[in-house]
Amino acid sequence: MKMGKIRDTREIRRVVYLCEGKVCGPAGGAENTAALREALGERGVPGVHTMRTGCQGFCKRAPVVSVQPDGVWYGEVTPTTARRIVEDHLVAGKIVEERVFTSEPGL
Repeated sequence: MKMGKIRDTREIRRVVYLCEGKVCGPAGGAENTAALREALGERGVPGVHTMRTGCQGFCKRAPVVSVQPDGVWYGEVTPTTARRIVEDHLVAGKIVEERVFTSEPGL
């Protein structure tokens, strides 16, 4: 099932920010974006918007992915981790603990 485009911002429940900045990009940021978006499309997860970003300020944790408004920041993300973020966090509601470097709801 392909993920449809969100046509109304009221449909958005979560935003996944995928860093592709100067450090995260070469460390695999684009590959993470592709893997996460592919997994979202395969699962047909509603209400999730993805956004590629520049530097999120956590270069030592590169590549970084954050899920908001959950306030969860994942570091050292790989394409495999990106797919787990979809399956575990976005579908099942279970944080991928081994990659979390901070979680502050409402950050």
